[in-house]
Amino acid sequence: LDVRNLPGGWSGMRIAAISDFQLGLWPGSEAVALAATRRAAELRPDAVVLLGDYVARGGDYTALDRVLAPLRGKAVFAVLGDRDETD
Repeated sequence: LDVRNLPGGWSGMRIAAISDFQLGLWPGSEAVALAATRRAAELRPDAVVLLGDYVARGGDYTALDRVLAPLRGKAVFAVLGDRDETD
């Protein structure tokens, strides 16, 4: 992706973006989300951004732990999505 007027320090930066795990929404959501985080880790980007909507139903946050495991120790930035609870 070419970005005009990008500051020099960002030139060549590799960023992986992942969004909408929707864990619990359908039976295969955890496997698909885990495949995405594993692939992002394999690509060795400079940073990973997680763009929200992590758990759709059931509040199974252990599944989220499993999905995020490949990203441990990496530069990760995350925001909440419109479906993420903030309690």
